[in-house]
Amino acid sequence: MLISAAAVPVLLPDPSADWELLPILIEDEPWYVVNVLRTTHAYDPERSDFRRFSSESALIFSCRKIVLTDPALLDVEVFTLEDSTRGEVFVTETFKRRIESAGIGYAVRFREVGCIDESGESVTEGPRPQPAPSATDPIHACHAGLPAPTSLAPNHKVEPIMSTDEALDLLLAQQRPALQLVPAASAGWSQVGGQPNLPDDMAWPMGCEGPMAFLAQLDLAEIPGAPVVLPGLPTKGCLYFFYDPDLPPDALDRGEGPGWQVIHLAQRPTAPPRDMPDALPDDFRFAAAAVGFRAIRTVPSFERIGVDWSRLADDNFDRFDELRDGAYGEHAFHQMGGYPANIQDDTMEEECQRVAESLRQRSGLDPAGWRLLLQVGSDEALGMMWGDGGNIYFWIHEDDLAQGDFSRVWAVLQCF
Repeated sequence: MLISAAAVPVLLPDPSADWELLPILIEDEPWYVVNVLRTTHAYDPERSDFRRFSSESALIFSCRKIVLTDPALLDVEVFTLEDSTRGEVFVTETFKRRIESAGIGYAVRFREVGCIDESGESVTEGPRPQPAPSATDPIHACHAGLPAPTSLAPNHKVEPIMSTDEALDLLLAQQRPALQLVPAASAGWSQVGGQPNLPDDMAWPMGCEGPMAFLAQLDLAEIPGAPVVLPGLPTKGCLYFFYDPDLPPDALDRGEGPGWQVIHLAQRPTAPPRDMPDALPDDFRFAAAAVGFRAIRTVPSFERIGVDWSRLADDNFDRFDELRDGAYGEHAFHQMGGYPANIQDDTMEEECQRVAESLRQRSGLDPAGWRLLLQVGSDEALGMMWGDGGNIYFWIHEDDLAQGDFSRVWAVLQCF
Protein backbone atom coordinates (compact mmCIF):
# COMPACT_ATOMS: atom_id res chain seq x y z
CA MET A 1 0.00 0.00 0.00
CA LEU A 2 1.47 3.31 -1.13
CA ILE A 3 0.42 6.53 0.63
CA SER A 4 1.53 10.14 0.49
CA ALA A 5 3.24 11.86 3.41
CA ALA A 6 0.20 14.13 3.77
CA ALA A 7 -2.06 11.10 4.21
CA VAL A 8 -0.03 9.45 6.99
CA PRO A 9 -1.53 11.48 9.89
CA VAL A 10 -5.04 10.39 8.83
CA LEU A 11 -4.52 6.86 7.52
CA LEU A 12 -1.97 5.68 10.08
CA PRO A 13 -1.77 8.37 12.78
CA ASP A 14 -0.21 6.35 15.60
CA PRO A 15 2.87 4.11 15.68
CA SER A 16 1.97 0.42 15.74
CA ALA A 17 3.62 -2.98 15.75
CA ASP A 18 1.16 -3.94 13.00
CA TRP A 19 2.87 -1.91 10.27
CA GLU A 20 5.97 0.02 9.31
CA LEU A 21 6.39 2.98 6.98
CA LEU A 22 9.18 2.77 4.41
CA PRO A 23 9.99 6.21 2.95
CA ILE A 24 10.49 6.71 -0.78
CA LEU A 25 10.63 9.69 -3.14
CA ILE A 26 8.33 9.98 -6.16
CA GLU A 27 9.22 12.94 -8.38
CA ASP A 28 10.99 14.48 -5.36
CA GLU A 29 7.84 14.22 -3.23
CA PRO A 30 7.87 12.13 0.00
CA TRP A 31 5.71 8.99 -0.05
CA TYR A 32 5.62 5.85 2.08
CA VAL A 33 5.25 2.16 1.34
CA VAL A 34 3.16 0.60 4.12
CA ASN A 35 4.61 -2.76 5.05
CA VAL A 36 1.89 -4.60 6.98
CA LEU A 37 3.54 -6.73 9.67
CA ARG A 38 0.49 -8.29 11.33
CA THR A 39 -0.58 -11.53 9.66
CA THR A 40 -3.02 -14.25 10.62
CA HIS A 41 -4.04 -17.74 9.63
CA ALA A 42 -7.08 -17.70 11.90
CA TYR A 43 -9.91 -18.17 9.44
CA ASP A 44 -12.57 -20.81 8.89
CA PRO A 45 -11.63 -22.61 5.65
CA GLU A 46 -15.14 -24.02 5.19
CA ARG A 47 -16.89 -20.65 5.29
CA SER A 48 -14.19 -18.62 3.57
CA ASP A 49 -13.71 -18.38 -0.18
CA PHE A 50 -10.34 -17.63 -1.78
CA ARG A 51 -8.77 -17.60 -5.22
CA ARG A 52 -5.61 -19.64 -5.31
CA PHE A 53 -2.94 -19.88 -7.97
CA SER A 54 -3.94 -23.46 -8.74
CA SER A 55 -5.84 -26.33 -7.19
CA GLU A 56 -2.55 -27.79 -5.97
CA SER A 57 -1.32 -24.55 -4.39
CA ALA A 58 -2.01 -23.30 -0.90
CA LEU A 59 -1.06 -19.73 -1.81
CA ILE A 60 -4.02 -17.31 -1.77
CA PHE A 61 -4.24 -14.91 -4.71
CA SER A 62 -7.28 -12.90 -3.58
CA CYS A 63 -10.17 -13.17 -1.14
CA ARG A 64 -13.83 -13.34 -2.07
CA LYS A 65 -15.15 -14.02 1.44
CA ILE A 66 -13.54 -14.60 4.81
CA VAL A 67 -14.76 -15.64 8.26
CA LEU A 68 -12.07 -14.97 10.84
CA THR A 69 -11.99 -16.95 14.08
CA ASP A 70 -9.71 -14.83 16.29
CA PRO A 71 -11.62 -12.21 18.36
CA ALA A 72 -8.29 -10.54 19.17
CA LEU A 73 -8.29 -9.19 15.62
CA LEU A 74 -11.07 -6.81 16.65
CA ASP A 75 -8.33 -4.70 18.24
CA VAL A 76 -6.20 -4.74 15.06
CA GLU A 77 -6.70 -2.16 12.30
CA VAL A 78 -4.75 -3.66 9.38
CA PHE A 79 -3.46 -7.16 8.67
CA THR A 80 -2.76 -9.68 5.92
CA LEU A 81 -3.16 -13.46 5.62
CA GLU A 82 -0.07 -15.57 6.27
CA ASP A 83 -0.71 -17.93 3.36
CA SER A 84 -1.39 -15.22 0.77
CA THR A 85 0.64 -13.12 -1.64
CA ARG A 86 0.09 -10.18 0.79
CA GLY A 87 -1.36 -8.30 -2.16
CA GLU A 88 -4.60 -7.64 -0.26
CA VAL A 89 -4.62 -5.68 2.98
CA PHE A 90 -7.52 -6.28 5.35
CA VAL A 91 -8.87 -3.62 7.68
CA THR A 92 -11.54 -3.53 10.39
CA GLU A 93 -14.52 -1.20 10.49
CA THR A 94 -12.64 1.05 12.92
CA PHE A 95 -10.08 1.88 10.23
CA LYS A 96 -12.72 2.42 7.54
CA ARG A 97 -14.79 4.77 9.70
CA ARG A 98 -11.77 6.89 10.57
CA ILE A 99 -11.00 7.35 6.88
CA GLU A 100 -14.59 8.26 6.07
CA SER A 101 -14.89 10.68 9.01
CA ALA A 102 -11.82 12.51 7.67
CA GLY A 103 -13.66 13.08 4.39
CA ILE A 104 -11.33 10.98 2.23
CA GLY A 105 -13.34 7.80 1.82
CA TYR A 106 -13.64 8.60 -1.88
CA ALA A 107 -9.88 8.10 -2.32
CA VAL A 108 -9.45 4.66 -0.75
CA ARG A 109 -11.09 1.52 -2.11
CA PHE A 110 -12.77 -0.72 0.46
CA ARG A 111 -14.67 -3.92 -0.21
CA GLU A 112 -16.54 -5.74 2.56
CA VAL A 113 -15.45 -9.37 2.48
CA GLY A 114 -16.51 -10.92 5.78
CA CYS A 115 -16.52 -10.74 9.55
CA ILE A 116 -15.00 -12.05 12.74
CA ASP A 117 -16.88 -14.94 14.33
CA GLU A 118 -16.41 -14.11 17.99
CA SER A 119 -17.13 -17.71 19.01
CA GLY A 120 -13.73 -18.57 17.57
CA GLU A 121 -15.13 -21.88 16.34
CA SER A 122 -14.14 -23.41 13.04
CA VAL A 123 -16.33 -25.72 11.00
CA THR A 124 -14.71 -29.10 10.39
CA GLU A 125 -17.67 -31.35 9.53
CA GLY A 126 -20.90 -30.65 7.72
CA PRO A 127 -22.40 -27.37 6.57
CA ARG A 128 -23.07 -24.53 8.93
CA PRO A 129 -25.20 -21.40 8.36
CA GLN A 130 -23.24 -18.41 7.15
CA PRO A 131 -23.08 -15.82 9.95
CA ALA A 132 -24.19 -12.30 9.13
CA PRO A 133 -21.33 -9.79 9.10
CA SER A 134 -20.99 -7.96 12.40
CA ALA A 135 -22.79 -4.64 12.46
CA THR A 136 -19.85 -3.04 14.22
CA ASP A 137 -16.78 -4.78 12.91
CA PRO A 138 -17.05 -6.21 9.40
CA ILE A 139 -13.79 -6.94 7.62
CA HIS A 140 -12.85 -5.04 4.49
CA ALA A 141 -10.22 -5.66 1.83
CA CYS A 142 -8.11 -2.70 0.79
CA HIS A 143 -6.03 -3.34 -2.34
CA ALA A 144 -2.35 -2.46 -1.99
CA GLY A 145 -0.78 -0.15 -4.50
CA LEU A 146 -3.79 2.10 -4.96
CA PRO A 147 -3.05 5.82 -4.97
CA ALA A 148 -3.61 7.53 -1.65
CA PRO A 149 -5.23 10.95 -1.39
CA THR A 150 -3.02 13.96 -1.90
CA SER A 151 -5.75 16.30 -0.68
CA LEU A 152 -7.29 15.84 2.76
CA ALA A 153 -10.25 18.20 2.47
CA PRO A 154 -12.47 17.49 5.51
CA ASN A 155 -16.05 17.32 4.25
CA HIS A 156 -15.46 16.22 0.67
CA LYS A 157 -18.54 14.58 -0.78
CA VAL A 158 -18.74 13.20 -4.31
CA GLU A 159 -21.95 12.10 -5.97
CA PRO A 160 -21.99 8.75 -7.81
CA ILE A 161 -21.56 9.04 -11.56
CA MET A 162 -23.19 5.76 -12.58
CA SER A 163 -24.09 2.30 -11.39
CA THR A 164 -21.73 -0.64 -11.65
CA ASP A 165 -24.07 -2.15 -14.27
CA GLU A 166 -23.70 0.96 -16.43
CA ALA A 167 -19.91 0.95 -15.97
CA LEU A 168 -19.64 -2.72 -16.95
CA ASP A 169 -21.79 -2.05 -20.02
CA LEU A 170 -19.25 0.59 -21.05
CA LEU A 171 -16.43 -1.92 -20.69
CA LEU A 172 -18.27 -4.55 -22.71
CA ALA A 173 -18.92 -2.03 -25.47
CA GLN A 174 -15.17 -1.54 -25.87
CA GLN A 175 -13.99 -5.14 -25.88
CA ARG A 176 -10.95 -6.10 -27.93
CA PRO A 177 -10.09 -9.53 -29.33
CA ALA A 178 -6.98 -11.27 -28.06
CA LEU A 179 -5.35 -14.68 -28.24
CA GLN A 180 -4.72 -16.57 -25.03
CA LEU A 181 -1.83 -19.03 -24.90
CA VAL A 182 -3.26 -22.24 -23.45
CA PRO A 183 -1.86 -25.76 -23.02
CA ALA A 184 -1.84 -27.47 -26.41
CA ALA A 185 -3.63 -30.75 -27.02
CA SER A 186 -0.56 -31.95 -28.91
CA ALA A 187 3.00 -30.66 -28.79
CA GLY A 188 3.97 -28.14 -31.43
CA TRP A 189 6.87 -25.71 -31.69
CA SER A 190 5.26 -22.85 -29.75
CA GLN A 191 5.87 -23.05 -26.03
CA VAL A 192 6.11 -21.09 -22.79
CA GLY A 193 9.15 -21.85 -20.62
CA GLY A 194 11.49 -24.77 -21.16
CA GLN A 195 14.46 -24.69 -23.53
CA PRO A 196 14.42 -22.61 -26.73
CA ASN A 197 15.12 -24.07 -30.15
CA LEU A 198 17.79 -21.50 -30.94
CA PRO A 199 19.81 -21.78 -34.16
CA ASP A 200 23.28 -23.20 -33.60
CA ASP A 201 24.94 -19.93 -34.58
CA MET A 202 22.86 -17.75 -32.25
CA ALA A 203 24.31 -16.84 -28.85
CA TRP A 204 22.12 -17.01 -25.77
CA PRO A 205 20.95 -13.43 -24.96
CA MET A 206 22.80 -11.85 -22.05
CA GLY A 207 21.55 -9.34 -19.50
CA CYS A 208 23.25 -6.97 -17.08
CA GLU A 209 25.06 -9.62 -15.04
CA GLY A 210 24.44 -12.91 -16.79
CA PRO A 211 22.17 -14.88 -19.11
CA MET A 212 18.58 -13.85 -19.58
CA ALA A 213 15.66 -16.09 -18.66
CA PHE A 214 13.84 -17.69 -21.59
CA LEU A 215 10.09 -17.02 -21.46
CA ALA A 216 8.52 -18.19 -24.71
CA GLN A 217 8.94 -19.06 -28.37
CA LEU A 218 6.11 -18.72 -30.88
CA ASP A 219 5.76 -20.18 -34.36
CA LEU A 220 3.99 -17.37 -36.21
CA ALA A 221 2.50 -19.80 -38.70
CA GLU A 222 0.74 -21.60 -35.81
CA ILE A 223 -1.12 -18.48 -34.64
CA PRO A 224 -4.67 -18.32 -36.06
CA GLY A 225 -6.26 -14.92 -36.41
CA ALA A 226 -3.07 -13.03 -35.60
CA PRO A 227 -3.77 -10.25 -38.16
CA VAL A 228 -7.02 -9.48 -36.29
CA VAL A 229 -5.49 -9.00 -32.84
CA LEU A 230 -2.11 -7.66 -34.04
CA PRO A 231 -2.32 -6.18 -37.54
CA GLY A 232 1.11 -6.28 -39.16
CA LEU A 233 2.40 -9.28 -37.21
CA PRO A 234 4.38 -11.51 -39.60
CA THR A 235 2.65 -14.74 -40.50
CA LYS A 236 5.87 -16.68 -41.04
CA GLY A 237 8.96 -17.30 -38.98
CA CYS A 238 9.13 -17.20 -35.19
CA LEU A 239 9.56 -15.01 -32.13
CA TYR A 240 11.66 -15.62 -28.99
CA PHE A 241 11.12 -13.73 -25.72
CA PHE A 242 13.84 -13.32 -23.08
CA TYR A 243 13.92 -11.30 -19.82
CA ASP A 244 16.78 -10.30 -17.54
CA PRO A 245 16.26 -11.69 -14.00
CA ASP A 246 19.06 -9.46 -12.63
CA LEU A 247 17.77 -6.21 -14.09
CA PRO A 248 18.53 -3.35 -11.63
CA PRO A 249 15.41 -1.21 -10.98
CA ASP A 250 17.15 2.01 -12.08
CA ALA A 251 18.59 0.53 -15.27
CA LEU A 252 15.37 1.12 -17.19
CA ASP A 253 15.08 4.71 -15.96
CA ARG A 254 18.52 5.38 -17.42
CA GLY A 255 17.62 3.65 -20.67
CA GLU A 256 20.23 0.99 -19.98
CA GLY A 257 19.89 -2.74 -20.03
CA PRO A 258 19.31 -4.69 -22.01
CA GLY A 259 16.46 -5.79 -19.78
CA TRP A 260 14.84 -8.09 -22.30
CA GLN A 261 15.16 -9.22 -25.88
CA VAL A 262 12.59 -10.15 -28.51
CA ILE A 263 14.09 -11.95 -31.49
CA HIS A 264 12.35 -12.44 -34.82
CA LEU A 265 13.57 -14.97 -37.37
CA ALA A 266 12.07 -15.03 -40.86
CA GLN A 267 12.24 -18.83 -40.89
CA ARG A 268 11.63 -21.17 -37.99
CA PRO A 269 14.81 -23.13 -37.22
CA THR A 270 14.91 -26.90 -36.96
CA ALA A 271 17.55 -26.87 -34.21
CA PRO A 272 17.07 -29.05 -31.11
CA PRO A 273 16.35 -27.45 -27.70
CA ARG A 274 19.32 -25.46 -26.38
CA ASP A 275 20.64 -26.31 -22.92
CA MET A 276 20.24 -23.49 -20.43
CA PRO A 277 23.46 -21.67 -19.45
CA ASP A 278 25.02 -22.88 -16.21
CA ALA A 279 24.99 -19.31 -14.85
CA LEU A 280 21.20 -18.97 -15.16
CA PRO A 281 19.68 -19.01 -11.63
CA ASP A 282 17.46 -21.97 -10.79
CA ASP A 283 14.50 -19.64 -10.14
CA PHE A 284 14.55 -18.66 -13.81
CA ARG A 285 14.75 -22.16 -15.28
CA PHE A 286 11.11 -22.74 -16.08
CA ALA A 287 9.36 -25.96 -16.96
CA ALA A 288 8.06 -26.21 -20.52
CA ALA A 289 4.47 -26.12 -21.73
CA ALA A 290 3.52 -26.53 -25.38
CA VAL A 291 0.83 -23.95 -26.15
CA GLY A 292 -1.95 -23.35 -28.60
CA PHE A 293 -3.97 -20.19 -29.15
CA ARG A 294 -7.54 -19.53 -28.03
CA ALA A 295 -9.58 -16.48 -29.10
CA ILE A 296 -10.84 -14.44 -26.13
CA ARG A 297 -12.46 -11.03 -25.63
CA THR A 298 -10.70 -8.62 -23.29
CA VAL A 299 -12.16 -5.57 -21.56
CA PRO A 300 -10.42 -2.33 -20.58
CA SER A 301 -9.97 -1.24 -17.00
CA PHE A 302 -12.14 1.51 -15.52
CA GLU A 303 -9.05 3.72 -15.49
CA ARG A 304 -8.46 3.24 -19.21
CA ILE A 305 -11.94 4.48 -20.19
CA GLY A 306 -11.93 7.32 -17.67
CA VAL A 307 -14.46 5.93 -15.19
CA ASP A 308 -13.76 6.79 -11.55
CA TRP A 309 -14.52 3.48 -9.82
CA SER A 310 -14.65 5.27 -6.43
CA ARG A 311 -17.78 7.10 -7.62
CA LEU A 312 -19.85 4.12 -8.72
CA ALA A 313 -23.23 3.86 -7.04
CA ASP A 314 -22.38 0.43 -5.63
CA ASP A 315 -19.07 -1.18 -4.83
CA ASN A 316 -19.36 -4.76 -6.09
CA PHE A 317 -15.92 -4.66 -7.69
CA ASP A 318 -15.76 -8.46 -7.78
CA ARG A 319 -17.95 -8.23 -10.85
CA PHE A 320 -15.20 -6.42 -12.74
CA ASP A 321 -12.65 -9.06 -11.68
CA GLU A 322 -15.03 -11.80 -12.79
CA LEU A 323 -15.66 -10.07 -16.12
CA ARG A 324 -11.98 -9.60 -16.89
CA ASP A 325 -10.45 -12.69 -15.29
CA GLY A 326 -13.24 -14.99 -16.43
CA ALA A 327 -11.97 -14.77 -20.01
CA TYR A 328 -8.82 -16.68 -18.98
CA GLY A 329 -10.64 -19.56 -17.32
CA GLU A 330 -8.34 -21.74 -15.25
CA HIS A 331 -5.25 -20.93 -17.32
CA ALA A 332 -2.45 -18.47 -16.74
CA PHE A 333 -2.69 -14.93 -18.09
CA HIS A 334 -0.52 -15.54 -21.18
CA GLN A 335 -1.90 -13.43 -24.02
CA MET A 336 -1.23 -11.74 -27.37
CA GLY A 337 -3.04 -8.55 -28.33
CA GLY A 338 -6.07 -7.06 -26.64
CA TYR A 339 -6.11 -5.09 -23.41
CA PRO A 340 -3.54 -5.92 -20.70
CA ALA A 341 -4.65 -7.56 -17.47
CA ASN A 342 -3.05 -4.72 -15.53
CA ILE A 343 -2.28 -5.02 -11.83
CA GLN A 344 -1.09 -1.50 -11.11
CA ASP A 345 -1.74 1.67 -13.15
CA ASP A 346 -3.17 1.03 -16.60
CA THR A 347 -0.91 3.58 -18.30
CA MET A 348 1.71 1.34 -19.87
CA GLU A 349 1.33 2.81 -23.36
CA GLU A 350 2.12 6.22 -21.88
CA GLU A 351 5.28 4.79 -20.36
CA CYS A 352 6.26 3.28 -23.71
CA GLN A 353 5.69 6.61 -25.46
CA ARG A 354 7.68 8.51 -22.84
CA VAL A 355 10.56 6.07 -23.19
CA ALA A 356 10.47 6.27 -26.99
CA GLU A 357 10.59 10.06 -26.93
CA SER A 358 13.11 10.63 -24.14
CA LEU A 359 15.37 7.64 -23.70
CA ARG A 360 15.28 6.41 -27.29
CA GLN A 361 15.02 9.87 -28.88
CA ARG A 362 12.20 8.95 -31.26
CA SER A 363 9.61 11.50 -32.26
CA GLY A 364 6.53 11.53 -34.41
CA LEU A 365 5.04 8.30 -33.05
CA ASP A 366 1.29 8.12 -32.57
CA PRO A 367 0.80 7.57 -28.81
CA ALA A 368 -2.28 5.46 -29.57
CA GLY A 369 -0.21 3.10 -31.71
CA TRP A 370 1.24 0.89 -28.96
CA ARG A 371 0.07 -2.73 -29.01
CA LEU A 372 0.36 -5.55 -26.48
CA LEU A 373 2.63 -8.00 -28.27
CA LEU A 374 2.76 -10.56 -25.47
CA GLN A 375 1.66 -10.75 -21.86
CA VAL A 376 3.45 -13.44 -19.83
CA GLY A 377 1.69 -14.16 -16.57
CA SER A 378 2.83 -15.92 -13.43
CA ASP A 379 2.38 -19.65 -13.98
CA GLU A 380 2.87 -21.84 -10.96
CA ALA A 381 2.73 -25.01 -13.02
CA LEU A 382 5.90 -23.85 -14.79
CA GLY A 383 7.60 -22.40 -11.71
CA MET A 384 7.21 -18.93 -13.25
CA MET A 385 6.50 -16.16 -10.74
CA TRP A 386 6.83 -12.41 -11.32
CA GLY A 387 6.89 -10.72 -7.92
CA ASP A 388 3.73 -11.71 -6.04
CA GLY A 389 1.76 -13.15 -8.93
CA GLY A 390 2.49 -10.45 -11.50
CA ASN A 391 2.75 -10.23 -15.28
CA ILE A 392 5.34 -9.07 -17.82
CA TYR A 393 3.95 -7.04 -20.71
CA PHE A 394 5.85 -6.69 -24.00
CA TRP A 395 4.69 -3.64 -26.01
CA ILE A 396 5.46 -2.78 -29.62
CA HIS A 397 4.47 0.25 -31.67
CA GLU A 398 2.37 -0.45 -34.74
CA ASP A 399 4.94 1.39 -36.92
CA ASP A 400 7.65 -1.05 -35.82
CA LEU A 401 5.27 -3.99 -36.15
CA ALA A 402 4.51 -3.04 -39.74
CA GLN A 403 8.26 -3.00 -40.49
CA GLY A 404 8.93 -6.26 -38.65
CA ASP A 405 11.28 -4.42 -36.25
CA PHE A 406 11.22 -6.06 -32.81
CA SER A 407 14.35 -4.32 -31.53
CA ARG A 408 12.32 -1.47 -29.99
CA VAL A 409 9.92 -3.53 -27.92
CA TRP A 410 9.45 -2.12 -24.41
CA ALA A 411 8.63 -4.38 -21.47
CA VAL A 412 6.82 -3.56 -18.23
CA LEU A 413 6.57 -5.74 -15.11
CA GLN A 414 3.65 -5.28 -12.71
CA CYS A 415 2.95 -7.34 -9.61
CA PHE A 416 0.96 -7.27 -6.37
